[in-house]
Amino acid sequence: MASSHRISSAVLAILFLPGLASGAQQKTKVAPTASSAAASKKTVPAKSPATAKSSTKAPAKKPARLPIGQKSPARDRYQEIQQALADAGYFDGPVDGLWSKSSVQALQNFQSAHGLEPTGKIDAQTLIRLNLGPQYEQPDASESAADSVPSG
Repeated sequence: MASSHRISSAVLAILFLPGLASGAQQKTKVAPTASSAAASKKTVPAKSPATAKSSTKAPAKKPARLPIGQKSPARDRYQEIQQALADAGYFDGPVDGLWSKSSVQALQNFQSAHGLEPTGKIDAQTLIRLNLGPQYEQPDASESAADSVPSG
């Protein structure tokens, strides 16, 4: 029985080993084709025709970055503010458009006297109180009354 086992093992070895060996040889002998080599190098899948068209467009320009913070007023605007402070009796220095410590102090005094936080910074509420802010038209009381009452 032992000899029949040896024979059957030997027969099996003879039958299967050449097939296994030739299969291994085939795997090592197969050279990659150009398309398979290129496909293995690509990390991005191939683009469809619709996608390929969009990639030919020039890249979109980024919008210009806006400066952070507010720009300083122009010299003539500083002169307007100084003149308004002088007219209101808060500024006695030269109205020259140069924003100095005396201009800041005058603005703080004006803000404090008008119920605003005395920051010394030019802000919308301060400009409105100085009559330098936006001017809104307000109809006269007689005109608005005449418009609302139908004439007879």
